[in-house]
This record gives sequence, C-alpha cells and structure tokens, in this order.
Amino acid sequence: MSVIRESMDLYKSKFLTILLIGLTIIIPTLFLYTFVVNYTTFPLRVFFIPIWPDMVKLFFTMIVFPFIQIPFVSMALQYARIGDVKVSRVYGDILKYGFSIYVISILSSVLITIGSLLLLIPGLVLMIFFMGIPFVAVVDDMTGWRGVKQSFAFAKTHFIQLMGWLLLFVLFDFVLSFILSFIAIYAANSFLVVNLSLTLGTILTLPVFVFGITFQYLDWIGDNPVNDLAEDFGEVSFS
Repeated sequence: MSVIRESMDLYKSKFLTILLIGLTIIIPTLFLYTFVVNYTTFPLRVFFIPIWPDMVKLFFTMIVFPFIQIPFVSMALQYARIGDVKVSRVYGDILKYGFSIYVISILSSVLITIGSLLLLIPGLVLMIFFMGIPFVAVVDDMTGWRGVKQSFAFAKTHFIQLMGWLLLFVLFDFVLSFILSFIAIYAANSFLVVNLSLTLGTILTLPVFVFGITFQYLDWIGDNPVNDLAEDFGEVSFS
C-alpha cells in the first residue's frame, strides 16, 4: 500500500509536470508511432494478410513503450531521493538513456514478437522480464547487457507484482481511452481527435504504473524512498 500511496502522492503533487512531459514527449512519440505502424501495416491489411499486422504493431509497441517510461522513472527516482522533481533532470535522463534503451528495446521487441507469434505465453513472459530495462538504466545507470541481466533479476523476484502492474495499466488505460475516444467520436468524429484522446488516456494512466514499479525497484535494491532534500537541490522545480 505504501508504494501505491507514494505513487499517488507524486502523481497529485506533480500533475502539471506530467502534463508537460505528455505534451512534449509522449504526444510526439505516440504520433510518430501511429504513423509508422499505419504505414507499415497498410499493405498487409490491403492484402488481408492475417496476424502479421498485429505482430508489426506489437513490435513497434515494445520499442516505444520503454522509451516513454523514462521521464516518469526519472520523476519517481528524484521524488524518492530528494523529495522534489527537477524538470531539467527529467529531460536530461531522456537524452542520456533514450538511445541505449531504444537499441535494447529493438532486440527485446524481436524476441517478444517471436514469442507471441509462436505462443502467447512466451511473449508475455519475455515482456515481463524485459520490463525493467528503463528502470535499471535510469536508477542504476545500467545499460546494455548489464541492464538486461539486472532487469531479469528484478523480474525473477517480482514477477507476480510486475504482472499485476501491467494488467492494471492495460485495464485502466483501456477503460479511460475507450471513454475518451467515445466522447471524441461523438464530439468531433475526427481521426486526429480520436488519436489525441487515446494518447491523453496513456498520459493520465502511464505515470502511476511507472511510479509504482520504480518505487518497488528502489525497495528491491535497498534504496528506500526517503524525502530528504539533497544539498545541491537549489533549482526551482516545475510543480
């Protein structure tokens, strides 16, 4: 319960920061994702090729999903260690870890997609084991093979919890996105507006999911969230 309470406290206290990240990072990334997925799956849908459009979508989803978690991992890490959030540090972490996480995500996405194509369960298991990639990178500065091994170690001890977080995120994101898209279709009936509503649903639900896993990861490595201000915390934060 402390993880959920801590996550909600951060969510409420830094909601404007979340919206800023959503506007500058999540929306552009997801719009690029939508364009690429639609462009690459269009020929497959035209020729009625089954399964592959969904596999292509899954492949790109597993590349984008770790990347858009980076800013929220950074927020939770700062909140746990210094009790506040520097927006400059959030964007700095995106620049520092974004490319390495992107590269690893391509490899993990290939494996997850193949596992899902053969049988659904192997793909889901691999998804859980690779889920820690952005967390170990931002929190422990572990990228590449070291990051993969640390992510696997975390998943081995928290498999059920990670599964629960993932299911909750999918459920809440689906419900909220469904409601927002229904309103968008009724109000505007525009493809752009509908996609914006789906993206807004992700912006509102993803942070709690990422905050919770970050705090669990910090507990796992023994760095329990304590809101002690660091001596060098002199910047004014966006709140």
